[in-house]
Amino acid sequence: IDSEGEEGAGETEDAEPTLEEIEERCGRTMHKDPCDEAESAIAEGRRVYVANLSFTASDAQIRELFRGQITSIHWLNSRTLGFRGTGFLTFRSAAEADAAIALSGSKLGGRAFTVDLAAPTKPEAGSCVFVRNLPSEEWSLESVRRIFSPCGPILAIRLPKKGKAAIRFKHAAAAAAAAARDGEDRKGKKVRVLPTEELMDPGTGAEAERRRQRSGAAASANAAAHAAGAHSRPSLGEPEYRSAHAMRGGPRERAHSRQRRPRQPAAAPEGLQAAAAGS
Repeated sequence: IDSEGEEGAGETEDAEPTLEEIEERCGRTMHKDPCDEAESAIAEGRRVYVANLSFTASDAQIRELFRGQITSIHWLNSRTLGFRGTGFLTFRSAAEADAAIALSGSKLGGRAFTVDLAAPTKPEAGSCVFVRNLPSEEWSLESVRRIFSPCGPILAIRLPKKGKAAIRFKHAAAAAAAAARDGEDRKGKKVRVLPTEELMDPGTGAEAERRRQRSGAAASANAAAHAAGAHSRPSLGEPEYRSAHAMRGGPRERAHSRQRRPRQPAAAPEGLQAAAAGS
């Protein structure tokens, strides 16, 4: 009986810790903000989204780093992966949130983290722009924010490819002000600023739509041709049959052609032909 009790105790000790226990050991809260409070803080510009933090970051380190009066910390945790270095911070005032955004690009635990204004659940329509042809010297989160922040509060910035940036503003009017700077010259390059509905290149969606239309038209044409019998191919053994290699003119087609052609009897020499005719 004692041995069974010892085995049971061993199994209890070896049990994997829960997510709550892990977060408590790391000094991180499991608090989750109610939706109405989060939306209110977003509307007032007091809530920011932090990403790419060190996986060892704790609440105490975050409060010391940002120094502002943080009223709420809401980490994004996964039951399977745990803490992934992302979360929301709510400050007492919008000015303190702006000061936190100014620290975007700083390092904590050897990782450069990003800070953006938290976006509402349903962003305002027409609040995004896509920027092309940025000079290489100004292709960074800090430079893009510095260039376009005079247009209005920025919620998010994405850098999909070199020289390109997708920006979501808090208000559609700010996006319109940024789009009005289309064609602006920066370091000898003409910068394009295009309005878009999402944080993506508007040309990408248009090109994908053109490809879908072309493929759909081609499929319809092929279906109509097959229905009319224009593309009916003869079967193997028929005189008009040609293999796929024949259409490409490959060496295997020549071999197939030799196999399909009946052999012609060899012609007899002229002397033998004359002797056969005289007899």
